[in-house]
Amino acid sequence: MPGTNLTRDEAATRAALLDVTSYSIDLDLTTDEKTFGSTTTIRFTCAEPGAETFADLVDATIHEITLNGASIDPATAYADSRIALSGLATEKRARGQGRLHLLPHR
Repeated sequence: MPGTNLTRDEAATRAALLDVTSYSIDLDLTTDEKTFGSTTTIRFTCAEPGAETFADLVDATIHEITLNGASIDPATAYADSRIALSGLATEKRARGQGRLHLLPHR
């Protein structure tokens, strides 16, 4: 699987930093047989204003990322299956739109 695996320390740090209140995932399964469109919204609070962390997203083509309404450049924010989230405030909403690639079941 491509990307960087989440370590136990990273998971503990992120869990202490973020309280995820909801995920909303909208899928478009009408595009073609090998890919599908997706818009994901993550609502969360942050215990440490100004902190940075990341959201995991494996094997996707990202078209748009917003963090509390501010656009983030996918070319610089998305690497190694991670979306960098920086300058976090107390309450945040991250939204990503793109195309996910279906991986063959092994």
